[in-house]
Amino acid sequence: MLEPKPFREEDLRIQVLKEYDILDSPSEEDFDQLTKLASCIADTPISLVSIVDSDRQWFKSRVGLGLSQGPRATSFCGHAIHVEAQDIFIVEDATMDDRFKDNPLVTDDPNIVFYAGVPLYGKGDMPLGTLCVIDRKPKVLSDKQINQLKTLANQVMLLLELRLEKKKVKAMNDKLRAANEDLKNFAFVAAHDLKSPIHNISTLIGFIQSEDDEISDDLKYKLELIQKSSNHMAVLIDRLLEHRVLVDQANTKREWVELEKYDEYFISLLGGNNDAEIHFKSDLDKIYVNTVALDQVLLNLVTNSIKYCDKDKPRITIRILEKENEYHFEVEDNGPGIHPDFQAKMFKLFEIGATKDRFGNKGTGIGLSTVHKMVEGQEGEIRLKSSSNQGSTFHFTFRKLLEMPK
Repeated sequence: MLEPKPFREEDLRIQVLKEYDILDSPSEEDFDQLTKLASCIADTPISLVSIVDSDRQWFKSRVGLGLSQGPRATSFCGHAIHVEAQDIFIVEDATMDDRFKDNPLVTDDPNIVFYAGVPLYGKGDMPLGTLCVIDRKPKVLSDKQINQLKTLANQVMLLLELRLEKKKVKAMNDKLRAANEDLKNFAFVAAHDLKSPIHNISTLIGFIQSEDDEISDDLKYKLELIQKSSNHMAVLIDRLLEHRVLVDQANTKREWVELEKYDEYFISLLGGNNDAEIHFKSDLDKIYVNTVALDQVLLNLVTNSIKYCDKDKPRITIRILEKENEYHFEVEDNGPGIHPDFQAKMFKLFEIGATKDRFGNKGTGIGLSTVHKMVEGQEGEIRLKSSSNQGSTFHFTFRKLLEMPK
């Protein structure tokens, strides 16, 4: 018996093989379909996707063979990886071949007589293993069969490359998620830590204003500006902290919401001084949704409609409809509409569309970003229909569960 020689760049070959992270991985239907097709093409009872490790051959996919691996020293594939790319290693009758006739794989189970293996060449033309077909009797393959096996081997290699790319993408996504989480945590901690000095500044200004009667009018004016700025900063920090908490809650559990009772509950969330007409319209009795997400999305949209309304009496209509795979919500107001230039960026964090609201307060540019994130968390979409002096209508959806609980 002739043992297979190490590949000419064996250390590099093993290094490349490890990059593919294929050894001892679970079976995959895509590979199994190709090995089944290889058996059909060659008309053999056994076919394998064989990966050649440093001291063993391991079968990613196998047809007609119970073993999942075997020693490299007795492997036919250990010889096959030495042929050039797009070539094939064929042994038509191993019992008559001095290299294999006393090989235990020939003299004992699985009693290999015929073998044909196409090497699987990975990065840097490093052979990872083979797509091979095996029979227990002598066989000669036609040129057509050989070409078809080579084509299948290319498909196996494409699957291995795709698998490697998916692994890289997953690793990159995991890294990005970790970095994003670190950034979110930093922003949360930084915002929280800023609350105390901002509060101290506001308190100190109030103390100076109340205790010192001799300060000039000019200084009083400047202190008032500092006070307004610190108050706005405090509001901004609170909204940032709220944004983080609400987005994290976007995937909390769902529950049934009785719409007949929800309108009163929602209006109570706004408080008694909202000075607006709010109407709920729906033919539905109840909906099964994430109530935290629904409350906060509607609360943000309705609050904005009230704050930025240019009419004496804000009028808001909330419609709730049901479609096959989603709930559809509409929030329509009688406000001034939203300028087209702002519509393209309105859901980005810190984007502000109006200088001040009807109460003289400056916005933070956080509310609509929170809305967008929470709608996405419910596998939904949000869009706006608005024109100048015609009011605005926000349309958003929440994905329904495939099976609703009783």
